Amino acid sequence: MKFTNLVDRFDRPIRSLRISITDRCNFRCKYCMPEEIMNFMAKDRLLTFEEITRLATIFAKMGVEKIRFTGGEPTVRADFPRLVQMVRDATKLKNLAITTNGARLEELAIPLKESGIRKINISLDTLKEEKFNAITQRTAFRKVMAGIDAALSAEFDEVKINTVAIRSFNLDEVIDLVEFGIKKGVTVRFIELMPFYNNQWERENVVPMDEILSILETKYDLAPQQRDSASQTSLEFIIDGDPQKKVGFIASVTRSFCQWCDRVRITADGKIRPCLHSSYEVDLLGLLRDEHKTDADIAGAIQNAVWNKSEGHEDFLSEDFALPIKDRPMMRIGG
Repeated sequence: MKFTNLVDRFDRPIRSLRISITDRCNFRCKYCMPEEIMNFMAKDRLLTFEEITRLATIFAKMGVEKIRFTGGEPTVRADFPRLVQMVRDATKLKNLAITTNGARLEELAIPLKESGIRKINISLDTLKEEKFNAITQRTAFRKVMAGIDAALSAEFDEVKINTVAIRSFNLDEVIDLVEFGIKKGVTVRFIELMPFYNNQWERENVVPMDEILSILETKYDLAPQQRDSASQTSLEFIIDGDPQKKVGFIASVTRSFCQWCDRVRITADGKIRPCLHSSYEVDLLGLLRDEHKTDADIAGAIQNAVWNKSEGHEDFLSEDFALPIKDRPMMRIGG
């Protein structure tokens, strides 16, 4: 059976898929999880390993080249390395990645590498343990540090640190975080704070990429690096002329990359979301669990959803943008 490659109505090919495998997390980061008590999804509402593998295989046949596993926190789902191996063996894709908070990497880095993970992004918003405890509402700072070291020892093809820049929280650590990255031999990427359901987002706390660049340029000589691909979401700069030293930015608030976005998301309960910041989604779980629906039926539903991918998200800094957001919280969408 031949499948057609995924393209949306704005002629953007879809090559990247993010699959959330759980809405649960062992942290409670304030910009991701709402303050109110969360009722997590029941097990029977989650995609099974077999359903995830089936979906991944269909997407691969439709031109997807990269799959990133997310959550919640993907490493809290039992037997996660087995799922990665199932997807690797079924899709034959070599570009498998994970976004994680790093707290379980000390034990899982090697199993994940052996199962097929090539690239890993680790979230770290501060180098100060007390501040870490405050924003995550957990005391796992040393576990995350050990997890970063374990990831480096496992020799993944790529390890990056993701830092959400928050004016009232970690703006004073910008240079320290880059120095940490240089010392560890990893690229630190600063992510502009984005609004999600009840995540206490405020315009005043958004730190634009240009502001961080100005801070870094007081110490470093920064030169922009050419994009690896047209759809690359991060902007990277070489530090002091050394290609091995880089800093990156995901400036989705001040420099939207919607025009070349090539990704879609699958939520842990089997909804396809063509855009992170649009509440439009289509149920695939029901199709997967209907014995009368074929892979071609599911592929058709995927293509229809992709065709309705929005042209771009709102300008969050505009006076016309209003809170509250009535949608899923971030941990129920998938990072």
